[in-house]
Amino acid sequence: MEAEDLQPIEMLVNLVISERMNPWDIDIARLTNRFLEEIRKMREINLRISGKTLLAASFLLRLKSESILEKEEPEDGQEYFYENEVDYRELNEIKPITPPVRRRNERKTTLFELIAALQQALSEEMIRKNFPRKKNERKLVIKIDEEDIKEKISNIYSMLINLWKSKEEITFSELIKGKSRAKIVEILFTLLFLHMQKKIYIYQKELFGEIFITKRC
Repeated sequence: MEAEDLQPIEMLVNLVISERMNPWDIDIARLTNRFLEEIRKMREINLRISGKTLLAASFLLRLKSESILEKEEPEDGQEYFYENEVDYRELNEIKPITPPVRRRNERKTTLFELIAALQQALSEEMIRKNFPRKKNERKLVIKIDEEDIKEKISNIYSMLINLWKSKEEITFSELIKGKSRAKIVEILFTLLFLHMQKKIYIYQKELFGEIFITKRC
């Protein structure tokens, strides 16, 4: 697995943490603006930006412009913006847009749903390039099991408590060593929610550097 495979998801999680966003009610416009800002910073110091990161930026722009991330399956014919459909040179010209006022009947967007939808978009792009979809074939919809999520959070927290018996500070790298991509994403989720619940403290010494986890005093 290449490091860049997880880059868009890592960026999103880091931004949610650093901006102190509510993971149960993500501000899509604000998160998109910050995501684009980080891409601009990476370009300014000549860092390589993966195609998946650019695709993620396109995906977030789509969500922001249409204010959509619904449980229902997309209507037939609806597609995500793909990497070859966007001129990414224009990202430097994009100005931050004031987040729209939430409509009373508009449902909230959780971090779980956002990242699941992003993963689906990235997967669909890979499949689209290698296995063209047959006409009228339905898209895969990722389901979120909240009870299963709660159990995973509890399991990770128990593991952290055991690790803290031998040391005060745990690194994210040691938690994900040898883990699959799905497991890495799962651990990122649980750490974020434990942090929001004030059960643990997560911090970085530099932007997108190593993530450190300590117990809340």
